[in-house]
Parts: sequence; C-alpha cells; structure tokens
Amino acid sequence: MIRLFVLGSLWAMTCYPVVGQQRKKESEMSSAFLYGIKLTTQPARMKAKSPVKIVIDVSNDPSLAHARELFIWAWKESGTGAFTNGSWDASHESQRLKPESAGVFSFSLVPSQYYAEDPTRLKKIQFLIKTKNGDAKSEDMTLFIGKTVEESDLLANLTHVNALLSTTPVQWSQTKGWSDLQALPKPSFKKMEAAIGKAKLKVDPRLELLYTLGLLNGYPFITPKYMEYKTKIIAAFAKPDIAAEVMFLRKIFSMGSIDGPVFFMLNLDENLEPLPSMSLDMANSLGGPDSVVVYVQRLRRFCAAVGYDHFFNSQEPFFDLMLRNAHYAFAQFKGIEQLESYYGRSHSSYAIVLNTLFQNGNFGVSATDQQGNTYLSAVIEPSNVENGIPVFRDVISTNDLIFHEFSHSFVNPLVDKMARQVAKYSYLFKPIKKEMAENGYQFWHVTVKEQMVRAITCRLGVQRYGQEIASRFFEDNELARGFVYTQALVDKLRYYETNRTTYPTFDAFFPELLLVFDGVTPAHVAEQHARRIKLQTARQFSAPSRLSTEDSFKDALFVVSTRERTPTGQQAVHELLTQVNGSLGGAIPVMTDVQALETDLTGKNIHVVGTLEGNLFAKKYFREVPVSLTPAGIFTDRPILGSGLQLMIAWISPVDSSKSIFYYTAQEAEDIKDYLYVPYKGGHFWIGTKGSTLDMGEYRNSWNRWLPVSY
Repeated sequence: MIRLFVLGSLWAMTCYPVVGQQRKKESEMSSAFLYGIKLTTQPARMKAKSPVKIVIDVSNDPSLAHARELFIWAWKESGTGAFTNGSWDASHESQRLKPESAGVFSFSLVPSQYYAEDPTRLKKIQFLIKTKNGDAKSEDMTLFIGKTVEESDLLANLTHVNALLSTTPVQWSQTKGWSDLQALPKPSFKKMEAAIGKAKLKVDPRLELLYTLGLLNGYPFITPKYMEYKTKIIAAFAKPDIAAEVMFLRKIFSMGSIDGPVFFMLNLDENLEPLPSMSLDMANSLGGPDSVVVYVQRLRRFCAAVGYDHFFNSQEPFFDLMLRNAHYAFAQFKGIEQLESYYGRSHSSYAIVLNTLFQNGNFGVSATDQQGNTYLSAVIEPSNVENGIPVFRDVISTNDLIFHEFSHSFVNPLVDKMARQVAKYSYLFKPIKKEMAENGYQFWHVTVKEQMVRAITCRLGVQRYGQEIASRFFEDNELARGFVYTQALVDKLRYYETNRTTYPTFDAFFPELLLVFDGVTPAHVAEQHARRIKLQTARQFSAPSRLSTEDSFKDALFVVSTRERTPTGQQAVHELLTQVNGSLGGAIPVMTDVQALETDLTGKNIHVVGTLEGNLFAKKYFREVPVSLTPAGIFTDRPILGSGLQLMIAWISPVDSSKSIFYYTAQEAEDIKDYLYVPYKGGHFWIGTKGSTLDMGEYRNSWNRWLPVSY
C-alpha cells in the first residue's frame, strides 16, 4: 500500500485528488499534462481487462509537435508483452499512433492483453512516444490501473522520490565491457581555460564533442547562428564512412530532457570514462550501466577514428579568442567567495564552462572523482554571436545565472537527502504545475530545487546590489516566470542570514527552510499569482514609444518638478524644459508635478523632467519602470556605476497604457542638462554623463515582461 503525504492537508485534498478516493460521479475520461504532453484516457480509470483509448496531444512538446507520424514504445518490468516495438531507429508499424487532429494522436488497447499479463497482477502500463527513427521522444510515462491520469502523475512523482532515495553507486569496473573500454585509446585534449579568482573559465572538450554530435545529427537545440566553427565541424566529420557511428551516438540526445546529455558528458572524465558520481538513475536513462559502457566505447572509437582530440586542439585560436573576451568581461568576478560564505562550505573546483553551440544551454552540474573531489560546472550560453565568435557579457543576468547554476550543487543534494519530507508538500505542485511545465520542470521534487536556488540567488543579489535592485531584477523576474513560492523562501532566508551562529552552514538550516511550505495557503498563492499577472507587462501592453520620435510628442505635456533639493538644481530643470519645449515651438503644455497628480492625464504622452525625489510625479510612478536609478549608478541589464549620470527613458504611461511616459532625469538635478543635443536617440533608454553617451538600448519581451537590453 502506498501512503500519500498529502492526506493531512485539507487544501491538499481539494487541490490534488487523493489516490484511491472515490468520486461521486465517475467521468467518462480524465486528462492531465505529463511532461508537457496532454494525455487523456477513455474511460477515466483504466481497467486491466477492458479496452482503453489513450489520446496524446503533443502540440506543446517542441520536439514532437511537428511530427506527422508517431509511435508508442512500450515495456514491462519483467517478461515480454504482446507488443512488437521493432528497433529504436525503425519502430514497428503495429505501434503507429492514429492521427486525430493536428498534434493529436491516439492508441487503443486492452492493457492485460497488450502487456501479456494476468489482469489481477497488472498494476500499471509504461510507455513513451517517439518518432519512427527515434530522433525525438517523450519522457517515460506511467499510467496506473484504476487511477486517473492526474492520480497516475502523483504516483509517478512519488516513484521518482523513491528512486532518488534508493540510488546506489555504480561499480563501473564490474560492468560488462569495462575491460574492452580500458583497451581503447584515450583522447588527449589540451586544456583551454583561464583563471578568474577562485573559478576558471573553460572550454570543455567533453561538451564540444557533444555539440559536434548534435550538429551532425541535426539536434534542434543547436544554435542557428552562423559560426565558421560549425562549418569546420561539418567539413571534418560529415562523412559517409562514420555516418553509422554518428547515427548511433545520437541516442545520447534521447535521455529524456535537454540537460540529460550535458549531465552525462560532464560525469565522464576527460578520458571519457564514467565518474563515480554518475548515478544508477542517470545510467538507466541510457539503458543501464552496461549500456553506458557501450556508449562510452563508441565515443572513444569515434574520437579515435576521426582524430577528434586533434580537431579540438586545432581550434585553439578560436577558443582562445572566446576565452580572452570572456576573461575581460568577468575579470572582476568574485562570486565563489560569496557563494562559499553564504553556504558555509566549499567544493574542490569551480568551472564556468563557455557553451559554444547549444541554445537555451545553461546548466549546473556536479561531478565527483575517484578521490572524492567534487567539481562544480556552471555551463553558460553566450549573450550573442558576433563575427562568428560567441560573446559572453558581464551583465546582471549572466552573473545571476552563474550563481544559479553553481547553487544547484549546494542545494540539490539536500533536497534529494530529504526527499520524503519534500514529497509531503507535493500538493503544492498542482497550483503552479502549468507555469512549471512552461519552465521545463515536471516534478515537484525538481521544482523545490528551483524555487530554493532562485530564492538564494535573490538574496545573493541583495548582497551585491542592495534590496531595491534585487527586488526589481531578481524577485520580480522569478515571480513573473511563475515561481510563486520564492518570496516566502526569500523571507525565511533573511532569518538564516541573521542567525549564522545557530546555523553556521546552509546544510544546518535546510530542514528549517523546508518548513516554509507549511505556511503556504491558497490565499498566499492567489496573491502571488495576482502580482505575477501585474508584472507581465508584455502580455498586457505594447512596448512604449521610443525616445524623441514624432509620436512621442503627439498629445503630449510636460510635468516639471517643484521639490529639487537646491535652487541651482531647480534652475537646471527649468532650463532643460525651456530648451526642449522651445525646440518644439513652445507648443507643448506644461504643468507642475503637484498639478499632474491632481489631473486626469488619460490620452496624454507624459514628459517628466526632474529627479526621482524632486519630481513628485516621478517619485510616485518611476518604480514601475524596469530600470533603477540610484546614488551608486544606473541599473539596466548591466550596472553603470558612478556619479554625474544622466538618464532618458521611456515607459508605459501609468495612467493610460495606450500612451507613453518619458523621464528626463539624473542622479542630481544639476546634471539634468544637454539632453537636447544628444545625438543617439530612437531607443527606449539612454544613459550618459555631461551629454556624452555611455549606454543605450531597448525593451525586449522576456517571459512576458518588457525588460531593458543594452545595445
């Protein structure tokens, strides 16, 4: 009998159906999203001896949505079923799904007959969906006899937790084929790395090998941007005599998630042998430990046959240029010291791995060698590709990403260790399940890791930039993406930070942090969801007009400050207003900030002149702008630090979303001048000093928020 941890919560019983609970009226079908795929069963609860129709909607799965034909691939834990799967790269026709509509397929069966099992013993059916040649597939799926799809999903989550708790180290030297692996030649890769503080920037040959195989196999997550490096890979390795080997190794990309192949490769050493940290759970995603050794053998043979290590080493000029640029950008990075101080412990090594070819390719990986040394890798994708070279920018989001990925190696083992305690809060997954699926997280257990890591990076952001910046750039961004429990965790982490004598390490505090979920109520979730919708400006509004365009001065008025700190500051504001309005023929009406706050400004483009303290209208509404102006500097997607800074910026009018508001401001009122002569306009924001341009940029849609991006 499986005991569910959700039984003690009234909210759990209303949010998540309890397994075994009888419904007053049995529905004819049940539906739920499993791993981004919508499954519907008819009838709602399968019976072992009765026909069931499984309807599969893959329209939200990027790897399967455009497939014209799909096949079921089934298995059972022991024995063989009546089904015939065929081979992985050539599914049997009997497994073909029936097309129902665009992106929707179905398959009908009698479970006990299809799985060739005694109806009284058959408890579940297991399968996945794949293309005929196996180049794309779903996650493994489990439906339990007598349960709805939603109830099956809950049971699968608990099964996932039990797998984590029961995972034991793999004895690689005892696997079949290990001695054959030892006889194969080992690759010899040059080290491509540069030190930055306690970390190192690195181009990793294991991942470059993975990217090479992805490019040759048409893997959909390879960046579409042009690089000469890509043409060199194709010229060197797209050859008929190794096509079969390349095709075989494409199966590494079918490990169930986008991060699976990266985790697999970084849990090999640079001789391409499995490290002790490669778990049985990870090995099973490639068919088990013996199968992993076969894949590693094939990787070694591929490298030897094509001289991959020589190719990698020959790309040193390309890698060196990329490393030099990244080293310049991150020269002042001191993040490892901050991480170790916050968590109260350290690891053996930290590598910031530059991701050359994967798009959406940010990963945090921990690996342990034979001596017990732990190596952390934060794999980061480039901000752009310029002249064929991946460019890594020292912007706020990239620094946040590095902290995020390294933090997983501190947090994840604790979540795994307390998996049963984590599981008792699994009823909290349903209210955010849709949002988590959009972010790529299908399990409550994984979601807890993400919520905690994101809360910690918010607190690390406070240490680096202060509370205002952290609230705007970290906490608001996480909430906008759907991480509605992050704020409660952030609040609890403040207690940890002020009680380090009691809790010298994060490990010691973790059980206390987990208790946060006891206090989460439906009202809290509803409140956070309402805040989230408000933050999603791009979903609600069009982007504002750009600076100094003809449209920006239609139906316009100026709002001038009345509370500047000094007479010279107040005079500077009025002089700028006179200059700008004079250039427009003096045709734009002017009112004070006090008048503006008492006037209905619907239908107006509002031009606000003055500091954020001196102009009462700006003081009330500038908080809505996703940029911060502080005494220390101006924060867009990067910090521009210093004094004497000037800012012109557009945003959505706070009183009429069909119109725009424009701020002409600075750190000090005396610096509000020379804006009329700025040559670079037409973006959404401009930053300068003494009229000279320091930076400018525009808003772009990121997770339904308009966020600033520097040019």
